[in-house]
Amino acid sequence: MMMMKRNVALAVTGIAASAALSLMAAPAAMAETTPYYQLQCSTYTGGSFGSYYGGATCTGAGLWKVQVDCTAGGTLYGPSVLSFGETRSTSAGTCWWGVNSVRVVEIPA
Repeated sequence: MMMMKRNVALAVTGIAASAALSLMAAPAAMAETTPYYQLQCSTYTGGSFGSYYGGATCTGAGLWKVQVDCTAGGTLYGPSVLSFGETRSTSAGTCWWGVNSVRVVEIPA
């Protein structure tokens, strides 16, 4: 009986830890207008333990890239994107423990 209670407690603890890890990776999507080019952008996150990612989708004309700050430290940048009014998306590399934030960085001409 004691062994069964301990196994149930360990299972519940594992489920709670798993839920906490999945919540760390998903900040809410953010819609914004960039200050220089006036791009209309939204950011996103996804993935799972060991391979969380962040990215952005922007509409408008300008040169930009995405910056992803990882939960366990480190900042990743996606490739530069040059758009001429169309909608373009890009993402950065992966974060192991989760994503703290995602933002669009404009590259002035």
